Order: sequence, then structure tokens, then C-alpha cells
Amino acid sequence: PDLSMSQETLDTISTLLCVIPPVVGVFWGLKEMVWLRSIKIQGPPATHALACPAESRDDIKIVVQSMKQIAGFIQEGASAFLMEEYLHMTVYMVVASCCVASCINLPTCLSFLVGCFTSSASGLIGMKVAVFANLCTAHEAWLDIDR
Repeated sequence: PDLSMSQETLDTISTLLCVIPPVVGVFWGLKEMVWLRSIKIQGPPATHALACPAESRDDIKIVVQSMKQIAGFIQEGASAFLMEEYLHMTVYMVVASCCVASCINLPTCLSFLVGCFTSSASGLIGMKVAVFANLCTAHEAWLDIDR
């Protein structure tokens, strides 16, 4: 049997190999972000050494609220940075995709654009995960302060 493939089939396979892994990666990142968001930041349990006096529960709530507020400020700054970066990157994406489409072909341009969008989404997801992971790390370090 003749196992050779046409150039069109090879182009389609190449395009799919360029498009599918980044998209799957973005969805995996979203799944991980949802899992990370399920972690509760609420301070030590009532049996913890930091929570012994009953009146200190209000202090603990204030500390937890402050941690969340600081993380919110960091997240806001990180999001503002990324949006400004994406604004500049959009100009590059438009110009470069026009060049790729006219000099090479449309499937290659599509692969380029999918790469741009998945890279941007990965950056946004990564920034959000990093900020929340730092909040979780600070929270856990605070809980382990008496060890």
C-alpha cells in the first residue's frame, strides 16, 4: 500500500500539531486555576496555637482580610500591566499575521494567531495563579510560625 501523504494532508497535520497542544495547555491551566481557587484562606483553626485566646479571633480575621486585600492590590497591578502589554502586543500580532499570511499561507497565519492568543491567555492565567499561590504561601507560613 502507498503510505505517502499529500502536501495538503501534511499541512493540515502540521497546523493541528501547532494548534491543539497550546489550546489544551490553556484549558489545563484553567483547570488548575479553578482548583487553586478552591483553597480557603481563613486563618488558623480554633485549636491552633495562634488562635488560643477567644478575643484574638477578631485579630486573625483582620490579618486574613489584610492578606487578601494586599493580594488584591498586587493582582490589580499585575492585571493592569498585562493589559497594557497586550495592547502593544496586539499591534505586533496584526502586523506580523498580515506578513505571515501574505508571505507564507493562511494556515500558518492561523497557527501564529492561535499561538499569540494562547500565550496571552497563559500569561494572564499564570499571573493570577502566581499571585494567589503567593497568598497561599504567606498564609501557610503564618500558620506555621509557631513551629
